[in-house]
Amino acid sequence: MQRYYFSWARPNPNKFNVGFIARMPALLDAAVLKQALRIVIEHHAALRLRFRRDADGRFSQRHETGSAALEVPIVHHLFPAGDQALQFAFLKDEVARLHDSLDIAEGPVMVVGLFEDPAGLNHHFFLTIHELVTDAVSMQITLEDLRVAYTALAAGRVPRLAARTTPYHEWIDRIVGYAAGPQANAQWDYWLAGAADALPFPEDDDGAGALQSDIEPVGFEVLGADEVGEIRARLQGRFQSTLIHAIVAGLAVTANRLSGQRSLIFHKVAHGREACIAGADVSRTVGWFITHTPITVRLPDGPVEDATSLTRILESTAGQYRAIPDNGLAHSALRYFSDDPRAVALARHDEVRTLFQYIGDVWEENYDGTLFQPTSPSLMDLPDTVAAENLADYHLHVYAYLMDGCFRMKFFYTRPNYRPETIKRMTAMFTEAVRGMLLPAG
Repeated sequence: MQRYYFSWARPNPNKFNVGFIARMPALLDAAVLKQALRIVIEHHAALRLRFRRDADGRFSQRHETGSAALEVPIVHHLFPAGDQALQFAFLKDEVARLHDSLDIAEGPVMVVGLFEDPAGLNHHFFLTIHELVTDAVSMQITLEDLRVAYTALAAGRVPRLAARTTPYHEWIDRIVGYAAGPQANAQWDYWLAGAADALPFPEDDDGAGALQSDIEPVGFEVLGADEVGEIRARLQGRFQSTLIHAIVAGLAVTANRLSGQRSLIFHKVAHGREACIAGADVSRTVGWFITHTPITVRLPDGPVEDATSLTRILESTAGQYRAIPDNGLAHSALRYFSDDPRAVALARHDEVRTLFQYIGDVWEENYDGTLFQPTSPSLMDLPDTVAAENLADYHLHVYAYLMDGCFRMKFFYTRPNYRPETIKRMTAMFTEAVRGMLLPAG
């Protein structure tokens, strides 16, 4: 992902951040928080990574070892007097400034904002970390360790963080070895043949260039909390996998209804911490592990309209999805770490401009109810964590998540490539297809 990132993150590679915001029942002590952050950064080496450009324009990474690398800026803000709307507007402006303050070469790569409410009712905590050193799972680990460290220090105890697992740099070495080994190399035919003749998601104008500033988000609810509860009870342990299969099948059906195509190639985001790397445990390792893998889905023969057809499409998609070897890790490994000349053929899939990402309810687990509590949905949904002047790496980012028991989606689309009315049609088509697959008829 780091190599992929530097292929498009220009002219400004310093802003591609993961943010976390929460309401605080009580304002955190900045001095204790500073010490807790230092302990967490010392515990997780990836949070000390810096990235510098050489004379050839290439970026390399290294770990900072000095005490300065352990320091995280904590910016304290006092909310202005006024109602909550005024406070939230102020917070959004300051959060944007915090996102703009990261520096991947010299640091910091993470910053904290504390927002104090003079009335003592609406304190807020904000943390932003550059994606080059974290991901959603890593953010969860970091926040968990931060809560442990802060709580212990505030009580006068020595923090005891959970044991570290395989270091991030060792994991990278193992991926390089995996790319050279028989397990990944047995998959060349799958990755080269699987995408043959597959069609991308249709766009209104697929030739238009786009910047990050051209991205528009459209959020919508697919399933309410009661419906999700009913599906969970019916599917039990198969709920998460079936939901993912339905999303993918819904995308294929939507593409078919837009253009008539019966195949779809898109990139899927995977957590990247795959069990196929023998002897490695990265369950509590912080770093940027995720992968973007080109996946092809082909609709079975027959109609795509009625409930019976949708059930057949869901079953077919589930089989195709389960057949992906090693959850797609070999494609990324071979693409970036193999000396085989066929790796050039894999690079053509970089041009796929649709990305699918399912995060489940991972963000809800970051709210412990003591230090951090959920805040207003308008704040938990803050956008613009990517430099606006950079290239848009995707024209359609399909983002799926569970929040407050509901299944929700966001389509992040680029305006030069999609018209708003097309996106509106797509959301309706997609919602209808997924509901037809997951809810009982009638």
